[in-house]
Amino acid sequence: MKTTIKGDKFSSAIVVPPPDCDAGYQKLVVSYTSNCGDGNNIAAYGYDSYFPTDPWYEIGSFKSGQEVSVQCDAFTKIALQAQTSSASECTVTLKSIFIGMQSEILVAGATVPNMSDYKKSGDSISLSIPFKARLDSIVPSFSGYFGSVSPSTAQDFTEGPVTYTFTAKSGSEKQTIVLSIAKLPGDTNAYASSFIGFCSKPDIVTAKKTYSDSPAEQLTPSVLAKQGVLCSEGTKVTHPKGDGDTGTVLIDLYKWTPDSIKTKMYGRWNMDETIVGFLPSPRATQKWYYKGKEMDSVSLSKTALDLENTVLQLTAENKKPVHYYKFKFNGVEPENIVYDMVLIDTLKSDYFYPRTIYDPKTPSDTGSIIYDLPYNSTVAPKLFVCGTGDSYYMNSFKKCDNTFQVSDSSVVSVHGALKGSSGMYVTLTNGYDKRLYAITLNKQTKAWPMFDVAGVYVNDHSQGRHYSYIMAEPGDTKLKFTVRTMAKVVNSYDDDFGIVPVSTNPFMQYGSVFESDNLWDTGSKIKITAFNEDNQKRILSATMQTNSEKSVAELRGLFIQFGPTKLPGTIDQEKKFVQVDLPFEMNLKRASFTWAGPHGSYCEEYEQNEFYDLSDTINFVIHSADSTKSATYKVVFVYNPDAFKPEVDTTKKDTTVKDSTGKKEAIPLVFKNPDASVRLVGNTLQYEGDIADVRSLSIFDAQGHRVYAQAGLKSASLDVRFMNRGVYIVRAETKRGLVTARIAKRK
Repeated sequence: MKTTIKGDKFSSAIVVPPPDCDAGYQKLVVSYTSNCGDGNNIAAYGYDSYFPTDPWYEIGSFKSGQEVSVQCDAFTKIALQAQTSSASECTVTLKSIFIGMQSEILVAGATVPNMSDYKKSGDSISLSIPFKARLDSIVPSFSGYFGSVSPSTAQDFTEGPVTYTFTAKSGSEKQTIVLSIAKLPGDTNAYASSFIGFCSKPDIVTAKKTYSDSPAEQLTPSVLAKQGVLCSEGTKVTHPKGDGDTGTVLIDLYKWTPDSIKTKMYGRWNMDETIVGFLPSPRATQKWYYKGKEMDSVSLSKTALDLENTVLQLTAENKKPVHYYKFKFNGVEPENIVYDMVLIDTLKSDYFYPRTIYDPKTPSDTGSIIYDLPYNSTVAPKLFVCGTGDSYYMNSFKKCDNTFQVSDSSVVSVHGALKGSSGMYVTLTNGYDKRLYAITLNKQTKAWPMFDVAGVYVNDHSQGRHYSYIMAEPGDTKLKFTVRTMAKVVNSYDDDFGIVPVSTNPFMQYGSVFESDNLWDTGSKIKITAFNEDNQKRILSATMQTNSEKSVAELRGLFIQFGPTKLPGTIDQEKKFVQVDLPFEMNLKRASFTWAGPHGSYCEEYEQNEFYDLSDTINFVIHSADSTKSATYKVVFVYNPDAFKPEVDTTKKDTTVKDSTGKKEAIPLVFKNPDASVRLVGNTLQYEGDIADVRSLSIFDAQGHRVYAQAGLKSASLDVRFMNRGVYIVRAETKRGLVTARIAKRK
């Protein structure tokens, strides 16, 4: 029993009844331990029933093991209480209590260091000691009341129990006790867990505190990179299953880490510096081997390890099992890309979004951010990219605040200029990962030849990004539309909806005004002004009509984000097929698109304006607003510049358009050859027409890269087994015009 006391604080009393005796004295012996430092920490009080008003009588205080005489038949009960004169708290632990005649022997118990499973039954005592403790040399301690014990020297318990003989102080009585000591079973765990990681420099912690009571600051890859330190990002452990088996520790490390760092890694500390590298089973022993040879005195935080040539051996306390762990690096790349970056026109206080972005595949590559500029845009020296932040807020074109969007934790720096031969570049840094992007300008030589508003769409922001835009249906003219919506009972606000005109002109801009307090009211009108780079205008209007189509699942519009513009696709409702033509190359591995359908219809797999891999055919499933119907469309995005050339009336000789100065400027004529076609049969491309007319044949992949070209055509059949599966555009230039076809190679 253990209790904590100090000078003004006493423990509760333990009350024991004394044995019956008629005359004389009996002995009271109490064994205890104390760290109070002043001795006599147990006091005894006797209860005398002859004095009912003040029955307790102080017998006295005494040291551990001290004999105290107690008169027979004087007290009906005896109370023991811990006490001290110390002003500080201290602990008293009661071991045993003996009270009896002077001639008696009492062995209260036996103790050895770190014992457990203690049992006493009559004259036998048994206990256990830890697996690693020695059995061959033990000196137990006995508590109780006796004069001497034999044997009193260290005994070997490996041969079995030892009999101890206790002699009374008078020497007239003896008692024997049989003591049995056994070892506990050894621990059978030999595993490595809770991996913290490894770093390129010694004694690196996961987090630190500026002051003892300040919050912990995580040491991120970017913070460590500034200190010239690279650390692993995570681990995946496959544990060994049986004795002698080998597990694997897969360590995530920056993919482009040089071998000079990989071969010298140190265990990383947790914040409290209580665990380094990993947490082994607490009773297992470790050994490290480098290329099969045991290493001497490995200190994980200070010993450089070539981990991929190092093996960890963990041996359980019980000697079995023995487990091994080998280490392997898993190259990972942090997300470190540009999502958007505004090109600022300081002369016109305007800005441009990129048409597309090609990410560098390795730190030694250079990616590109490509901008399309109208023919009459500002000269290059007045254009630049810059800024800090992760969102757009164009409050001042003289400042560079919030003009780009990049990965979390990426740090942006811009250098160079668009004028001259040096060029302008953007560097992204995320920890040790650095990526370089070149700014590329694609300036048109003339006004864009097409300026058709292909459609008007309304985006109901209150529904979420999985829901369709609402397509406005053309009215009597190309400039009047009707928008059919579900009933809305709340007033609309500026952020409750969005107006989205779609055009075949990537340089179109627009503004909109609505003429009602509630956009969703039947009869409400929207006025839309669209204008091209020459400030030519189209005035459009859309009228709202309530006409719920809750059970209709039909894709009515799909368009790709192309800089600030959305370019429309062509939908074949019968075949459930959509083709989106692109006038320029795009990185379809990372592109975004939007779609439209009846109000309230939705798509579960895709979100509006999110980035996806669109380099191959996608299956787009649209669901009706009431979820009772669905329809699946196959969608392909292809580089097809011919789709953006103006239709020309071949019966007229004047095939010119005017530029911004009013001067006529020729636009190349493009005729289709009506007597020829191209189709794919298995792995054979079949040209149907007069091959003698063919001047050249080219094949482009879905991103617009030329994968095959030849002058003329010697055979009507071309084996295309060399091409991978995917969507391609075939273009044959003939004497009688152009032949184009989209093919889908499936094997």
